Amino acid sequence: SLLNYFLGRGVNFMGLNVYLGKFLHKFLERKLIRFIEIQGRPDVIHLYGVQVRADFIGAKLATNLATRFNIPLVLNLHEAIGYSYTRYNVPAPVIECFRTTSFFAPVSDPLGKYWKSIIPEIRDLPMQAIPNPVSGKVFRANSKSAKEHFFKIIHISKLDTNKNIEVIIEAFKRFLLKRPQAELLLIGNNILTDAANTAWGIDGKTNNIKLLGKKSREEISDIMANAHVYVQASTLETFGIPLVEAMMSGLPVIATSSGGPESFINKSNGKI
Repeated sequence: SLLNYFLGRGVNFMGLNVYLGKFLHKFLERKLIRFIEIQGRPDVIHLYGVQVRADFIGAKLATNLATRFNIPLVLNLHEAIGYSYTRYNVPAPVIECFRTTSFFAPVSDPLGKYWKSIIPEIRDLPMQAIPNPVSGKVFRANSKSAKEHFFKIIHISKLDTNKNIEVIIEAFKRFLLKRPQAELLLIGNNILTDAANTAWGIDGKTNNIKLLGKKSREEISDIMANAHVYVQASTLETFGIPLVEAMMSGLPVIATSSGGPESFINKSNGKI
């Protein structure tokens, strides 16, 4: 966040508006060039994300270094903002980065296929999806007999507009007609969107919905171990780590077809 702040921050110097990002970019590039000259040419450059919110500094640095020293570049993309681009508005630094890339490793097949559809010249670029890892030491399944009696549905996210919490709440309120004692546990921020608040309180706020705020990974693991199903209703999702964490906790998952979950959710573990 601090890097993003400085890269987008302008300062007034002797009547000129100077963007700190340009100076920071050149400073980092000089440092990396010097490092390679002293330590030797690396076998590969691995770029994890193009840093969209940081003026594409990752894409620019990786492209320049790979070209200057003739180093193979592996591009690992996970940013959901990629789905907002079309073939007519992909930023130039991203296109140049793809042109320099030797191997493309998106976080999911749908994300990789989408990028290839909007940048025609990379359609033949070697690609293999590399999903985000999840720790098996933190998340574990619990036996059904050990779970609490009340049916618990869980969702974890920033609870922002992309997550469509109002859709989850509306569906849950219908579910309450069949299971009046069920609970919906929302973990993330302590503030809901206006749409979610409206959906929650349109008939009077029900106590069956719990807004739990932020939790540690260990706390989330315990909550998941005692839940019965995980739900997600995102508009865009490149992968969906909480979905995999829920699956490792032995939960069936329900998610929207949003660009990532459909690559690993099937009839054996959940429903799209």
